[in-house]
Amino acid sequence: MRIPRFLTEDRWRVACFLGLGAVFNYADRSALSAVLVPLRKEFGLTDVQLGMLLSLFLWCYALASPFAGNFADRYSKIRLLIGSIAAWSIFTALIGAANGLVLLCVLSVGLGVAESIFNPAAFALVGDHHGSETRGTAMAILSVGAQFGVVAGGACAGFMAERYGWRTGFWALGAIGLALALTARLVLVPGPGSASKTPQRAGFFEAMGYLVRAPSYLLVLAKQILAESATWMYFGWLPLYLYEEHHLGLAVASLVGMSILQICMVIGMAAGGWLSDRAADRGAQGRMMAFAWCYLLACPFPLVFTGHPGLVVVTLAISACSLFRGLGSANERPIICDVVPVRFRSTAYGLMNLCATAAGAVGVLYAGAMKEHFGLRAAFATVSGPFFVTAVALFIGYRVFMPRDMDRCREFEAKGTAAA
Repeated sequence: MRIPRFLTEDRWRVACFLGLGAVFNYADRSALSAVLVPLRKEFGLTDVQLGMLLSLFLWCYALASPFAGNFADRYSKIRLLIGSIAAWSIFTALIGAANGLVLLCVLSVGLGVAESIFNPAAFALVGDHHGSETRGTAMAILSVGAQFGVVAGGACAGFMAERYGWRTGFWALGAIGLALALTARLVLVPGPGSASKTPQRAGFFEAMGYLVRAPSYLLVLAKQILAESATWMYFGWLPLYLYEEHHLGLAVASLVGMSILQICMVIGMAAGGWLSDRAADRGAQGRMMAFAWCYLLACPFPLVFTGHPGLVVVTLAISACSLFRGLGSANERPIICDVVPVRFRSTAYGLMNLCATAAGAVGVLYAGAMKEHFGLRAAFATVSGPFFVTAVALFIGYRVFMPRDMDRCREFEAKGTAAA
């Protein structure tokens, strides 16, 4: 009987463990959104106060991400990952003991900062363990875990709130997270792609200086700003659209909206990791070409909202769009490994988190403004524009910038090896 690779090889054990960590990283943050009704009832909070509570987490997470990434470039990724898991689990458990808005806000800030450390360090560690031939598949495990955590966290927190009170879900998530942190040291090991055990620490401005001169990386950031702002319009407003336009109940609209967005996104990411590795078989820049084609294929589907589509058409269009986005997004983090040296990768991932989160907040606000003046159908239809611009920019990156950036990255790595 053949033993699965994830049980016999460190590189796959690390990827699978961090994929599990990503589940709880995203589950803990989505749990808060699922219990807004009991929070409002128990503490007498207004909608504005609830919005402030959620936005505090997002902005703290976004602003801390680049600095958290640079920490992972300067210090032990494994220690930071263990500390991050333990810290966010403690903050999550403490949310279950909060006695008012002020403490909830303080704990949300702590949760945002603690969780900001995980993604940059986790993706960089996976990049250290995997070469170009398996990097896309390995990183897709983390991405799928994150998407699953968004759904699982909200569903579990909502279920626990109905059965046992809203605090119980946070205590359970905190306890599981602490158990995960205690076992992390047994699984996580440095990768052969890591810098030496005593690397020269990458300063924040040194890392930024390299990144701003890597056009391929800047195109990935541009994708985060353009495409993620558009994507979050659906996350934030699709349930309300289904409620108002197709007369679904609020609970059903929320379930249907999140399902058609997340299920196909997860399928796309899972398949996209393998396809990304196949696209890189003849050269790593093939990932950029696959990335561009996926967004070009995704861009026509939002145009169905220029008419008055029925529920079946809306479901098929958004599902297809989410599938192609998932297939494309599986390429972005492996591309960063191809154009950014090991010393700066965590900083690169942290800055990407900042752009994605901030762009998402802007996208939700833009859709609200569009809804007030033109309606949600008009807002959703405009998503085709950013997707098309993203595809064109990525095609240019494939043809013009990525070969140069890959050569520059290899030269930088060679100099570092020679110096060592």
